[in-house]
Amino acid sequence: MKASVTGSVGAIAVTGAADNNLITSNLLIDNNSDGIRFADAASSGNQITNNQVIGSGDDGVKLSGANITFTGNTVSGNQRISGGAAAVEVASVSGTSLIANNTISNDGAHGSEGGIWILGSSGVTVADNSVSGLNGSGIAIDAASSGITLTRNA
Repeated sequence: MKASVTGSVGAIAVTGAADNNLITSNLLIDNNSDGIRFADAASSGNQITNNQVIGSGDDGVKLSGANITFTGNTVSGNQRISGGAAAVEVASVSGTSLIANNTISNDGAHGSEGGIWILGSSGVTVADNSVSGLNGSGIAIDAASSGITLTRNA
């Protein structure tokens, strides 16, 4: 059965300094904005694992905060509405954060944003992800980011 969740901010939106939350095993299909959205860089210790985010209108996932774990997720067919979005946007992420073992595929016509777009972030490790079927960069890092480690991504 196909489920549809619509919203102006995201199917799952976390606002404020929300710490140590677990978002796991959700199926988010055809949302009109971000599938999962963290809106505050003051949040810390959040884990996003084993979710499927398919067909979001903007970013598939927007991550913000410190010490984030984003693992085992499938993000596909996003950026249906917005032309300036990424499958996974990593914005103002710091601490020891991990983006690993995710499958990212077949998203919209990305520009420099890429499948994984890292901006204004530090201390992020991006490892063992499969990124394919994009029109732009698989992984893009902006000039305001530092201390980013990329390893074994395909």
